[in-house]
Amino acid sequence: MILNELLTNSIKHAFVGRRLGNIHIVLLNQSNRMRLSCDDDGVGLSISDNFAERDSLGMKLIRLLTNQLGGALEFGYINGFSLTIDFDHKEVR
Repeated sequence: MILNELLTNSIKHAFVGRRLGNIHIVLLNQSNRMRLSCDDDGVGLSISDNFAERDSLGMKLIRLLTNQLGGALEFGYINGFSLTIDFDHKEVR
């Protein structure tokens, strides 16, 4: 669900006025931690436009699901937009 929100945001907002753009998704297993990164080369946001504090339904969902994973969010604003979530790897039984 987190990835769906991030992809939808990029597709809807990042590539305004462009026909093409790139979205990169990476999921890494680092010992007992997982790292999900999603970034695009779109128009990006200014640092003053604090995406983490937005009150949109999509951002609320991303924060809620990240909290359920016991994760931490990190945002980047250079050459587009990026979001990284670090969370503990838990086995599903």
